[in-house]
Amino acid sequence: MKKLVVFGAGKIAQIVSSYFSRMPDVEIVAYTCDASHMSTALRFANPIYPYEEIADHLEPRKHHIFIALGYQEANTVRAQRLFSAFDLGFKPINCIAASNLIDVNVGINCFVAPGAVCQPHSTIGDNAFLWDQALVGHHARVGDHAWLSGGCSIGGGATLGSHCFLGLNAIVSPQITIGERTIIGAGAMVTKDATSDSVFIEPATAKHRLNCAQFLRFTKTL
Repeated sequence: MKKLVVFGAGKIAQIVSSYFSRMPDVEIVAYTCDASHMSTALRFANPIYPYEEIADHLEPRKHHIFIALGYQEANTVRAQRLFSAFDLGFKPINCIAASNLIDVNVGINCFVAPGAVCQPHSTIGDNAFLWDQALVGHHARVGDHAWLSGGCSIGGGATLGSHCFLGLNAIVSPQITIGERTIIGAGAMVTKDATSDSVFIEPATAKHRLNCAQFLRFTKTL
């Protein structure tokens, strides 16, 4: 049985806990977060300790840890906490809820949601989070510390650099290379190579001039 400490005390930690709790070989024994976030931590069934004091409460070398943080600062915060946990002696673990990973190379501290699809011979780097309905095409490479939101797609043979963020339903065309720390917003499509630190944003849909009641009356006349 793997004894697990979850780093995080917010919604991401809550979500991954739901999946870990259904894994027969994993037991969540504690949560941890920075002392500055203890006052806003959600309530969990297991104890939560300030990360600065975690070694006073349990022995890191006898525990696994999963860093359940968001994409703050281009995923850098999550990456820093992962490196710090390794320095303390914690062992890595993945949260793989998808059941269709065949011939896929997956790094450490990765989260793959149930509806995510990684086609054969794709590669997922360390500390990458893939949410529901995210698609990683065959022979594509997702860099370390990436965040793939629900419904996004990376075409076959494409390469996504480290610390990238893909919003809901974002698309990366096949066989192209996206540089590190690139942000591709919701609904945006990238069809050519992109240098590091690029940003692609699709304009939001404009609000209609009619309100709900006016619109319903208008559509009745059509």
